Amino acid sequence: MTTCTTTRRITIELSLGNTNLYGDETLYTSSVQKTADLQQVFSSHNYSPIIWDKNYRLGANFLYATGFCVDNDSGITIEQAIAKLDQLKINYTLITTRSHREDLHRFRIFIPFNRRVHSYSDYNRIADLIVANHFPSSDTKVLDGARQLYASPPGAFYRSKWTLTDYDVDADIEPVDGSVRINEAWTDKLIVKEKSGKQVLACSLTEKTVIHCPFHADSSTSAFLEFSEKSDNVFIRCSACGKTYWKERVMLPVAELCDRFYSYSTDIFEVGLTGEEFHMSKIGQKKFWVFTGAKDEKTRAEHFDYLVKEKHIAHLKRIDHEGAIEEDQSFFKYSAHDGIFTVHYAPLPVRMKDNGFIEVWLESLFGKHKDFIKQWLAGYSYTNYQKLPTLILKGDRGTGKNTFADAVLSIYPSISQYWHGEDKNFTPEVQKKLLIADESVSANEKQYRMLKQRSGQKMAVVNQKFLPEYQVRNNMNIIILSNEHTPIFVQKDEEPTSEKNNQFFVYSMPQFKGEIDPDYGDKVEVRLGHYIRTELKTVYEAVKNITGCRYSIPTPITDEERALFNVNMTGLEAEAMKFMVKMVERGDSAYTKFFDKGLFPTSFIDEYNISKGYTKNGVIRNLKEKGYLEPKDAVRKMVDDKRQYCFEMTDKLRKWYQEQQKAE
Repeated sequence: MTTCTTTRRITIELSLGNTNLYGDETLYTSSVQKTADLQQVFSSHNYSPIIWDKNYRLGANFLYATGFCVDNDSGITIEQAIAKLDQLKINYTLITTRSHREDLHRFRIFIPFNRRVHSYSDYNRIADLIVANHFPSSDTKVLDGARQLYASPPGAFYRSKWTLTDYDVDADIEPVDGSVRINEAWTDKLIVKEKSGKQVLACSLTEKTVIHCPFHADSSTSAFLEFSEKSDNVFIRCSACGKTYWKERVMLPVAELCDRFYSYSTDIFEVGLTGEEFHMSKIGQKKFWVFTGAKDEKTRAEHFDYLVKEKHIAHLKRIDHEGAIEEDQSFFKYSAHDGIFTVHYAPLPVRMKDNGFIEVWLESLFGKHKDFIKQWLAGYSYTNYQKLPTLILKGDRGTGKNTFADAVLSIYPSISQYWHGEDKNFTPEVQKKLLIADESVSANEKQYRMLKQRSGQKMAVVNQKFLPEYQVRNNMNIIILSNEHTPIFVQKDEEPTSEKNNQFFVYSMPQFKGEIDPDYGDKVEVRLGHYIRTELKTVYEAVKNITGCRYSIPTPITDEERALFNVNMTGLEAEAMKFMVKMVERGDSAYTKFFDKGLFPTSFIDEYNISKGYTKNGVIRNLKEKGYLEPKDAVRKMVDDKRQYCFEMTDKLRKWYQEQQKAE
């Protein structure tokens, strides 16, 4: 029998993370390191011999392991451990931990495997044997599939040997008919290389296939994947290893098999998070049976019966999408009693600790308003369903407004999106926590009303293709980016009088000076995860008890906002102004003689269509309120043998009319 044992090992693959002594480091990167460099590696990184899917440290993300770490906090000395390793004649490294003392030896031993271990079940088998047979004093926590090891201190005692053989993980298995059978050796996550060189998921193959062995460095196609008719399972047979590796068979209880499925009305829905995106998709009975492995009538009946009795949605009241600043991973819950799905979204992870960089960046963008922006960001990151002012950021290209918006979007990317600012039949955007309108909002009254509705309503109805309508609690915040001098329409009579009732922060972004860094946005994002959990947490604690503000925090009334209200008028004002303009445009009409005498005939309005939503009386009332017509009833007046009901113009309208005539 030939074994896949490596001698004179030169490199080893490990998962490396930032040095973190609090245990909350979850982002790990797979890295191939030289064995000669491991003393420095183990002193400058948190590390693990386990490689995780998506580089996220989680037991469920176990991909494979390249070795095992004995964690000795008591029991044996360094000398005893080295003697045991010499007896085993295997490669290893030994390094002391931060809590090591001369009178209490605390150290770790990294033992490399002679093959990749591609399932957590197989890893547990091997780890149990190492601990039970050789190092019974090892901390049992090392058996965890999400186990990380903390960096050792500089100057830690270190000993290694790499000229022997790696630990034979299958040495205790007796061969049958010349072959060693490894049960539960790989999972649905295993990727194999076909003879053509194509990389595919092993579980996607449907017939016998010649492959490179995934359990050792196979330069030729030494293995094949085949299906067993007797056991209804799949195995990989490697002639070079002399082993047969069987796919892990997980017999899940029906509750776990049906965990992501729900019965609703007469349909079956798959509900879950895919790539951090919550989805609720109608799938039908046939797909449900395939997904749950129900291959016979008895199992199908059992699964469907469970679904209807235990997972039926009698009434879908709403789906709530919430930012969850304290969570490391997104998740959702369903309350059958309330008929509510609540989806909790984890923020972007901590990748780099450099709060000073973010502070300088915010200062360069917002200057004296930096503290307000920090308060806004803190409220956005730490609260849900709390009204925040709309940010209206003006400026040409190169001012950094898009970089800022992208950074905010990255905090909760799954519940943030760029938005066209339009009211459409399908409204998936109302589920979001952040909407960014980039050059798509205009000085249009209809759009203004929609923005007011989006920011003011407590509930919103979601209408999506192929799904029943359902409600969500309004968690929307809005950022508007614009190159226009007048980015949106506002009603002049709603101009704020106090920072405590101000809905809009209108700000002109300063033009960037110097050479533009195309990677600046990425540099901000990698630092933002730590910033929101530290600096913004402090800011939030300081502002969370502020009272009396309609939009959570005092919002500065900028010169840009004052100018915005000064150039805008209400829709009714615009409608009234339309008739004032037509007074001049009519030229030599019969009404001109009335206008010249300071009279405004009521029938003049009747000749034109009033825009939808307004009335003749409303237009007249507005002209009176704005001081263009005297606040009196219309009376009959005679001009050149023609009698009309007329209002009297004020001096303000007479003067305006005369000036317009001269200009004509």
